[in-house]
Amino acid sequence: MENKKIKEFEAEINLLVEDFQSTAIQYDKASITAETSLFKIAKALAEMKKTLGNDGEKAFKSLKKNASKKLGTSRRNFNKAFKVAISERIRDNQHRLPEHFSVVYPLTSVSEDVFALLLEDETLTPNTTRDELAKKIKDLKKASQSTAEPKSKNIEVPVGYLMIKSEIDFNVDDESLMNELKAKLEELGWSICASPVILGSTKTEEIAQNEVNLDDLSQGNAG
Repeated sequence: MENKKIKEFEAEINLLVEDFQSTAIQYDKASITAETSLFKIAKALAEMKKTLGNDGEKAFKSLKKNASKKLGTSRRNFNKAFKVAISERIRDNQHRLPEHFSVVYPLTSVSEDVFALLLEDETLTPNTTRDELAKKIKDLKKASQSTAEPKSKNIEVPVGYLMIKSEIDFNVDDESLMNELKAKLEELGWSICASPVILGSTKTEEIAQNEVNLDDLSQGNAG
């Protein structure tokens, strides 16, 4: 049955990719909406991940990689679209998160493992406050990390946006640590031309500004 579901998702996603290519839609990272073909592809992938879970992980990663390559989009931008799709799925289909959630605490800063846990969390309601959401994400992040393999020097670089509420004690004057971080970011297709001095911020009110700065860094436009 699982193989049948995987095949169904593969057919749907490949069809969406072909449609994207045939219509020659120009991808614009600033306008990821439900109307774009890219969003539809990302949403289909999000649905696949939720439906199949670990059983479809290998097929999911393969489809996601191939779709990103065929669409000619950067890995970071495609993952951003993917996470926007998941945030829309949580908000529209689950009716458990407040409308302003993705604004005050961007879901793009949450890892995919934490997303999966959020989808299953029955304690979240439309009345959940920003602070409660932040605490929930922090707790889920710790739970996710406790089962993951340890990383050298505690550097965490999730695909897409870096965690804004990071627990990394980061010193930008540490050249070796900076070089290691840059190497990891470059593996994700990021072009770094300025020190990401905002790493480690814990101020929620700075999130919007930090998100823009990180976006600039990823495009190599920072001063």
